[in-house]
Amino acid sequence: MSIISVYRTNKHAKSGYRPPKEHVIEFVWSEDVKLSGRRFRSLSGTTMPLLCGGTLVFDSIGNFLHMSLVGPTDRRHKELQDYAAYLVKSGSLAVTDGLKGIGAPGPGLARLAASIDGGRVTMVRNPAMRHAASGEHA
Repeated sequence: MSIISVYRTNKHAKSGYRPPKEHVIEFVWSEDVKLSGRRFRSLSGTTMPLLCGGTLVFDSIGNFLHMSLVGPTDRRHKELQDYAAYLVKSGSLAVTDGLKGIGAPGPGLARLAASIDGGRVTMVRNPAMRHAASGEHA
């Protein structure tokens, strides 16, 4: 788990009212989702990170006020798997060998490049295709 932001609010209304300051902590973590089956082609047998996170809110003296959480659910796991399968089927995803630097093989005409390291898939947008519409490869 990583804490991505810690801050204090400074709200004010048009009327000039200023509510009490709140302390906010935002955090994230990822859980690996297994990709297995023919629909994943070269990604089958790997895992893909599912990003999860939340926000905690405290008043100015440290009393807990609110929590918002987006955790790993069966539905979110299935949606990530379906999205990965869609990317593979539509040709929007190219698996690269993970080399970096000038002269390294790129993702070609795919919108996203996937590299696999230790069985875990990492995706990066292909900057050359940033203006291509969905399904467009040229």
